[in-house]
Amino acid sequence: MGCQRSFAEQIVAGGGDYVLAIKGNQGALLEGVVDTFALAPQDAEVDIVEHQTIDKGLVGWKRAPVR
Repeated sequence: MGCQRSFAEQIVAGGGDYVLAIKGNQGALLEGVVDTFALAPQDAEVDIVEHQTIDKGLVGWKRAPVR
């Protein structure tokens, strides 16, 4: 995690954006993020971001709402 944190800090310091994946086994962190998003206004405009990966013949899709 420390390596990802350092990498993300460098990107943000340079004016970029970075999204860090949070897995279910990161309980307290995941709970904090879920709670924070629950506080967001529900009438905010939402964009849908989709990403497709193909690896070794397997196709994967990720779809996420972005406020």
